[in-house]
Amino acid sequence: MTTAMHQSHQGATSGVTTHRVAVREIREAAGRALCAAGASAGEAAVAAGAVAFTEVLTGQGLQALLAELPTVSSAHTPVAFRNEDGVDVLDDPAGRGLLLLAPLGIGLVVARPLSSPVLLPGVAWHPVLAGLLAPHCRPAEPALVAYELNAEGNLGRGLRVWPDRSVELLAPQDSTQLQQLNLTRRQLETGGVLLTAAPGRPTTERRVTFSTEDVAARQQQAYANGVLVEFDLWSAVEAAAGCYLVAER
Repeated sequence: MTTAMHQSHQGATSGVTTHRVAVREIREAAGRALCAAGASAGEAAVAAGAVAFTEVLTGQGLQALLAELPTVSSAHTPVAFRNEDGVDVLDDPAGRGLLLLAPLGIGLVVARPLSSPVLLPGVAWHPVLAGLLAPHCRPAEPALVAYELNAEGNLGRGLRVWPDRSVELLAPQDSTQLQQLNLTRRQLETGGVLLTAAPGRPTTERRVTFSTEDVAARQQQAYANGVLVEFDLWSAVEAAAGCYLVAER
């Protein structure tokens, strides 16, 4: 599908007006909006792919994008890296959001899958992490996991993306899992997102929210027929994307 289907629909029960657009348009509009806000072309491309993936899978990609835009800076301030008590911590003076900071942390986890977990302090957890983790999943490699560290100093929501790219949403974790990660009290109280690899093979007991077949079917449907998005969210994304000016030649 190469062009948007410019159709709006009023939900019969929800009262939410939706708009059908192409997956490509979501990806391109997200990329332009991020570049206009100050992200580099490389940062924008990775984040836009995650936004499109998540919008197709759960309908939350545009929401994540709009939350991210106010945090983007054109200053390109370097991210500080340190190992603190066995946890790799990414400190970002510029205050980047999840879409721009998480890829750096995921890169560290993938490069050293059985090494230290990576903490993104003060960053809000969001299901768009599935779209950031999935491109890095490979057969015979560990699953990739992203946990929320909540304000109470506990593991909150999470998600695991398996090597076959099936996605498992995780309920808040118990204290046993928290002890295994060996985080300090200060790290827990800081809050944020914790990225790690999970060795081991999938079992028949795993609670897969979106199987490999589910993901493929949703993507096939979206590429063939477009995606229904909330009209107000799409209008806001288009407005942000319109600030990106392409030089004439």
